[in-house]
Amino acid sequence: MSEPITTLTDYALAGVACIFAGFLLRIGWLKRQVSVGCWGMAFGFVALAAALGGTCHGFSAQLGALGYDLWRAMIYSLSWASLMLLSGSVIGSSVRPYRNWLLLAALIKTLWLWGSSPHFEAAALDYMISLGIALLLQAWRPAAASPWLASGILTSGLALILLHGQPSVGGLTGADLYHLVQLIGLGLLYQGAKRLRDR
Repeated sequence: MSEPITTLTDYALAGVACIFAGFLLRIGWLKRQVSVGCWGMAFGFVALAAALGGTCHGFSAQLGALGYDLWRAMIYSLSWASLMLLSGSVIGSSVRPYRNWLLLAALIKTLWLWGSSPHFEAAALDYMISLGIALLLQAWRPAAASPWLASGILTSGLALILLHGQPSVGGLTGADLYHLVQLIGLGLLYQGAKRLRDR
């Protein structure tokens, strides 16, 4: 295993996101809340992206050319997560006349990313843009979910800063710190997402 801590923290992120996805999908189904279901799918795609990312980090030497395909699949999973979290936020925050236009804009943004760069930085930026828009939507139409989602979004932003700053703390790399802080962010986002209600 080439990057054991990065791999294990990625897999931990995948496991936690998968559990949260299951809970949110169940809540969305039982309460008939499309916004919560969209966030559940977003968490599912985050879980897939983290599992693929961990595999690429840990086993790049063994994967060979397959590693590139897995990395691309990870990028696409992250962009699907971005689309679904933004869709859930739009459905939980906006009224019908604006909702369809905002959903169309979210889809166009995702398709544009797919046609541009297969790099993690582009997908991470897209993810943060979606979280930023979700934050603006929560400020525009505050609800019970808003403080939780805002805290999760800001924590995710901090995680991304750690990733790009590449600090090394006690043998942990920027990627390791990103994963650990993102675990906290996911917990906060989960608490917010389960409180969303369709408008």
